[in-house]
Amino acid sequence: SAVVDIPNSQLGGQRLINVTRSNTCRVLTTLRFEYGDIQKIPKTLEAVKEEITKACPKLICKGKAFRAMISSFERDYVEATINCSFDLPTTGEDFWANREQMFLAID
Repeated sequence: SAVVDIPNSQLGGQRLINVTRSNTCRVLTTLRFEYGDIQKIPKTLEAVKEEITKACPKLICKGKAFRAMISSFERDYVEATINCSFDLPTTGEDFWANREQMFLAID
């Protein structure tokens, strides 16, 4: 259990959601690619999605975001974002094991 202090001025007009009570979770990560590999990125990201789909049976493919896409062009690299939702609570061993499985699938 943790106590978080947030000033009222930051909460005004905001909607708060306690994600620890949710039955679904999201894992968001970024990958970096060299500009020399830019033509390979779309196929690589499609392969990443296929591997995550095979490795993670709790993946939600419909109704929630499941994306692997180029998200920004930085000075020294191209950044891609992987955004996955899973039919798992946001806490506990199942969450962490699934997160690890997702990262291993990306390798």
